[in-house]
Amino acid sequence: MIYFDVTKSGLVRHQSGLMRVNARLREELGPRATPVRWDARQGAWLAAGARVPVTLSPNDWLFTAELFCEQERPGFWRFLRARPCRLAAMFADAIPLRYPQITWPQSVARHPEYLQMLAAFDHVWAISEASRRDLVEIWRWQGGAVRAAVDAWGRISTGSHGRRRRRIHPRRNCYAWGFWSRARTSCFCSTYARRSGPRGSNSSCMWLGG
Repeated sequence: MIYFDVTKSGLVRHQSGLMRVNARLREELGPRATPVRWDARQGAWLAAGARVPVTLSPNDWLFTAELFCEQERPGFWRFLRARPCRLAAMFADAIPLRYPQITWPQSVARHPEYLQMLAAFDHVWAISEASRRDLVEIWRWQGGAVRAAVDAWGRISTGSHGRRRRRIHPRRNCYAWGFWSRARTSCFCSTYARRSGPRGSNSSCMWLGG
């Protein structure tokens, strides 16, 4: 079973790059992924729209493309240490640390702990080789234990059997390409805005298997 984190993305409506990629990943995974949200009161994952915690098993995957920290998700460090299932994440970039002068202060304050939490995951997919290098270098600088294996999406071969383009915003020239594999639970998603071309694209690729 794959559980897909929608704690924030299930609530926000703005079409940021990260939210578009998150939505496309969730859409491509379809019924193979169950949307869940972190509940701070119970300190547990709940099925989206439900109030009862889901039961995670060691063979399950929990995947997240969101940003978080202990202040935003009380009890999350305890969950990471308990490790009731396998953990995977998508990493976008280290912009809040590399360019704090142009980043919201809240994002700058959250990012160091967010990256420390990612180090406790089993697998992290960076959206580019540059992002992968930044993540590894920051982990080295932080000096903590790193459990996660890290890949850049460009290094992953999905063996795709399908391809689909879809307009994802009714009033903007925003499109998304999706690729998927029948053999594995995997997908590659890329979104772009016509007015900005390839430089305005956001992409990600992931594979979750037994």
